[in-house]
Amino acid sequence: MSEILKGKGTNGQLELHEHKLVIKRKGLTNKMLHGLKGDKEISIREITWIQYKKPGLVAGYIQFSFRGGTEAQGGVWQAVSDEKPITFNPGQNKNFLKIKEEIEKRINDLYATPTVTQPTNQNLNDYDEIERLASLMEKGYITDEEFQVKKKQILGL
Repeated sequence: MSEILKGKGTNGQLELHEHKLVIKRKGLTNKMLHGLKGDKEISIREITWIQYKKPGLVAGYIQFSFRGGTEAQGGVWQAVSDEKPITFNPGQNKNFLKIKEEIEKRINDLYATPTVTQPTNQNLNDYDEIERLASLMEKGYITDEEFQVKKKQILGL
Protein backbone atom coordinates (compact mmCIF):
# COMPACT_ATOMS: atom_id res chain seq x y z
CA MET A 1 0.00 0.00 0.00
CA SER A 2 1.59 3.28 -1.07
CA GLU A 3 -1.42 5.49 -0.25
CA ILE A 4 -1.22 7.33 3.05
CA LEU A 5 -4.51 7.72 4.93
CA LYS A 6 -4.74 11.04 6.74
CA GLY A 7 -7.03 12.43 9.38
CA LYS A 8 -6.72 16.05 10.46
CA GLY A 9 -8.18 16.65 13.91
CA THR A 10 -8.54 19.63 16.21
CA ASN A 11 -5.30 18.91 18.10
CA GLY A 12 -3.19 17.14 15.52
CA GLN A 13 -3.09 14.88 12.52
CA LEU A 14 -2.81 11.12 11.97
CA GLU A 15 -1.04 9.60 9.01
CA LEU A 16 -1.38 5.88 8.41
CA HIS A 17 1.54 4.54 6.37
CA GLU A 18 2.02 0.93 5.34
CA HIS A 19 3.66 -0.24 8.58
CA LYS A 20 3.40 2.72 10.93
CA LEU A 21 1.13 5.38 12.33
CA VAL A 22 2.44 8.95 12.61
CA ILE A 23 0.90 11.44 15.06
CA LYS A 24 1.71 15.02 14.11
CA ARG A 25 1.24 18.09 16.28
CA LYS A 26 1.29 21.58 14.84
CA GLY A 27 0.28 25.02 15.99
CA LEU A 28 0.71 27.16 19.09
CA THR A 29 -1.94 25.36 21.20
CA ASN A 30 -0.29 22.01 20.59
CA LYS A 31 3.11 23.41 21.46
CA MET A 32 1.68 24.66 24.79
CA LEU A 33 -0.04 21.34 25.57
CA HIS A 34 2.56 18.93 24.20
CA GLY A 35 5.79 20.90 24.06
CA LEU A 36 8.30 20.45 21.28
CA LYS A 37 8.19 16.65 21.22
CA GLY A 38 7.83 16.40 17.45
CA ASP A 39 6.03 13.69 15.52
CA LYS A 40 5.34 10.36 17.20
CA GLU A 41 5.74 7.22 15.07
CA ILE A 42 4.17 3.97 16.21
CA SER A 43 4.71 0.66 14.42
CA ILE A 44 1.42 -1.08 13.61
CA ARG A 45 2.89 -4.19 15.30
CA GLU A 46 3.17 -2.27 18.59
CA ILE A 47 -0.46 -1.11 18.76
CA THR A 48 -2.34 -3.20 21.34
CA TRP A 49 -5.74 -1.48 21.18
CA ILE A 50 -7.59 1.49 19.77
CA GLN A 51 -10.11 3.56 21.69
CA TYR A 52 -12.46 5.45 19.43
CA LYS A 53 -15.13 7.87 20.63
CA LYS A 54 -17.52 9.24 18.03
CA PRO A 55 -18.11 13.01 18.38
CA GLY A 56 -21.42 14.13 19.83
CA LEU A 57 -21.97 16.97 22.29
CA VAL A 58 -18.22 17.00 22.83
CA ALA A 59 -15.36 16.28 20.44
CA GLY A 60 -14.64 12.71 19.45
CA TYR A 61 -11.23 11.19 19.82
CA ILE A 62 -9.07 8.30 18.75
CA GLN A 63 -6.41 6.99 21.10
CA PHE A 64 -3.88 4.19 20.86
CA SER A 65 -2.25 1.93 23.37
CA PHE A 66 1.01 0.29 22.50
CA ARG A 67 3.48 -2.03 24.14
CA GLY A 68 5.34 -0.19 26.88
CA GLY A 69 3.17 2.94 26.64
CA THR A 70 0.77 4.61 29.01
CA GLU A 71 -2.38 6.35 27.94
CA ALA A 72 -4.91 8.79 29.32
CA GLN A 73 -8.05 7.17 30.71
CA GLY A 74 -10.08 10.29 31.51
CA GLY A 75 -12.10 10.56 28.30
CA VAL A 76 -12.08 13.56 25.99
CA TRP A 77 -11.08 16.01 28.75
CA GLN A 78 -7.82 14.21 29.43
CA ALA A 79 -7.38 13.30 25.76
CA VAL A 80 -6.64 16.91 24.83
CA SER A 81 -3.53 16.95 27.05
CA ASP A 82 -2.24 13.39 26.49
CA GLU A 83 0.15 13.08 23.56
CA LYS A 84 -1.41 10.09 21.80
CA PRO A 85 -5.14 10.87 21.33
CA ILE A 86 -6.30 13.05 18.48
CA THR A 87 -9.57 14.91 19.01
CA PHE A 88 -11.90 15.69 16.13
CA ASN A 89 -15.30 17.18 15.35
CA PRO A 90 -18.24 15.55 13.50
CA GLY A 91 -17.05 16.79 10.10
CA GLN A 92 -13.71 15.01 10.60
CA ASN A 93 -15.23 11.77 11.91
CA LYS A 94 -15.31 9.88 8.58
CA ASN A 95 -11.53 10.00 8.02
CA PHE A 96 -10.75 8.89 11.58
CA LEU A 97 -13.22 6.02 11.39
CA LYS A 98 -11.60 4.88 8.12
CA ILE A 99 -8.12 5.02 9.72
CA LYS A 100 -9.35 3.07 12.77
CA GLU A 101 -10.88 0.33 10.59
CA GLU A 102 -7.75 0.08 8.42
CA ILE A 103 -5.46 -0.21 11.47
CA GLU A 104 -7.69 -2.95 12.93
CA LYS A 105 -7.57 -4.80 9.60
CA ARG A 106 -3.77 -4.60 9.49
CA ILE A 107 -3.46 -5.79 13.10
CA ASN A 108 -5.76 -8.72 12.33
CA ASP A 109 -3.73 -9.53 9.21
CA LEU A 110 -0.51 -9.53 11.27
CA TYR A 111 -1.86 -12.09 13.70
CA ALA A 112 -3.99 -14.18 11.34
CA THR A 113 -3.25 -17.87 11.33
CA PRO A 114 -1.84 -18.87 7.96
CA THR A 115 -3.97 -21.32 6.09
CA VAL A 116 -2.53 -24.76 5.55
CA THR A 117 -3.27 -26.29 2.20
CA GLN A 118 -4.74 -29.71 2.47
CA PRO A 119 -3.29 -32.46 0.32
CA THR A 120 -5.30 -33.27 -2.77
CA ASN A 121 -6.77 -36.68 -3.42
CA GLN A 122 -3.97 -37.29 -5.92
CA ASN A 123 -1.36 -36.57 -3.22
CA LEU A 124 -3.13 -38.94 -0.85
CA ASN A 125 -3.21 -41.61 -3.54
CA ASP A 126 0.51 -41.07 -4.16
CA TYR A 127 1.33 -41.42 -0.46
CA ASP A 128 -0.87 -44.50 -0.19
CA GLU A 129 1.03 -46.02 -3.12
CA ILE A 130 4.40 -45.23 -1.50
CA GLU A 131 3.21 -46.85 1.74
CA ARG A 132 2.07 -49.92 -0.22
CA LEU A 133 5.48 -50.14 -1.93
CA ALA A 134 7.27 -49.75 1.43
CA SER A 135 5.23 -52.64 2.76
CA LEU A 136 6.18 -54.76 -0.26
CA MET A 137 9.84 -53.88 0.31
CA GLU A 138 9.61 -54.84 4.01
CA LYS A 139 8.12 -58.18 3.04
CA GLY A 140 10.94 -58.75 0.53
CA TYR A 141 8.84 -58.62 -2.63
CA ILE A 142 10.81 -55.67 -4.05
CA THR A 143 14.32 -54.40 -3.38
CA ASP A 144 15.23 -51.08 -1.77
CA GLU A 145 16.55 -49.91 -5.13
CA GLU A 146 13.25 -50.75 -6.85
CA PHE A 147 11.36 -48.96 -4.06
CA GLN A 148 13.48 -45.80 -4.43
CA VAL A 149 13.06 -45.73 -8.22
CA LYS A 150 9.29 -46.15 -8.00
CA LYS A 151 9.02 -43.57 -5.17
CA LYS A 152 10.87 -40.99 -7.29
CA GLN A 153 8.52 -41.69 -10.20
CA ILE A 154 5.45 -41.21 -8.02
CA LEU A 155 6.76 -37.96 -6.50
CA GLY A 156 7.88 -36.68 -9.90
CA LEU A 157 11.52 -36.29 -8.87
